[in-house]
Amino acid sequence: MSDDSLEALIAGMWQRLAPEQRANAQRLCVALAEVRTQLGAGEDPRAWAEVRELAHRLAGSLGSLGQHAAGREAVAMEDLTSGVEQPDDELLLRVTAHASALLDRLARGAPEEPPSDGDAPPPARW
Repeated sequence: MSDDSLEALIAGMWQRLAPEQRANAQRLCVALAEVRTQLGAGEDPRAWAEVRELAHRLAGSLGSLGQHAAGREAVAMEDLTSGVEQPDDELLLRVTAHASALLDRLARGAPEEPPSDGDAPPPARW
């Protein structure tokens, strides 16, 4: 398969899956807002678990779908949230910053150019 054919295939997959990926990013932001609201007030672990799950899903799919910069944001969120059962204010601020950047990058819509040699795309995470 030629590089052009592969790029066309990835672009087609992105077109089909973009609405779901954007919805997952929006859900992640809603869950983050719930966690921030609950912080220090008898937290419900379900919202934080949803943040962790959605970060993991997005990290596993965005780079593979040609959304390299958004994928890096998702990988950063997954790395930050992995193994954390209860976040603190500082962690929430960092994760929220990455979530905001991810939404911004997804709003651009088109697949991105792969990163240069010194900035490899995030590994696909399944």
